Amino acid sequence: MCMQKRVEEEKADLVQKFGELAEKAERRKMLAENRIEEEMKVRITSLESRLRELADLKSKTGLKIAACFELVNLKNDDPRIFLMKFKNLQQEFGARTGNYIEQKVLTDCASSILFDRLKSDIISNAMKDFCPSVRRRQIPG
Repeated sequence: MCMQKRVEEEKADLVQKFGELAEKAERRKMLAENRIEEEMKVRITSLESRLRELADLKSKTGLKIAACFELVNLKNDDPRIFLMKFKNLQQEFGARTGNYIEQKVLTDCASSILFDRLKSDIISNAMKDFCPSVRRRQIPG
């Protein structure tokens, strides 16, 4: 009887310890799941933020390209008209992107166009001055 009672007590003790271990394991499992869920939320939020940044960058890049193409199309205009249109385009671009620092792209593009045009005018004037035959062959207009 004594032996049976001791076995019953040990059995009850083991059942209790097993229950406690099961509860601890369940708590750890829940904590791990919560931690994983929180980490996933942070990662998802980070990825969503990065996607928004990339979409914004793509939009701004598209605006820059469109604005530069517009400047290239204006390159044969009178330089004063070109500069006036450039300023308007630059202000419009700055308002759309909200970042006036990025207007440097347009400024560089305009500078390049004006420099190329100036270089071309200087060469053509030099050719007229030093090569009279070029003047005669030029088509009026």
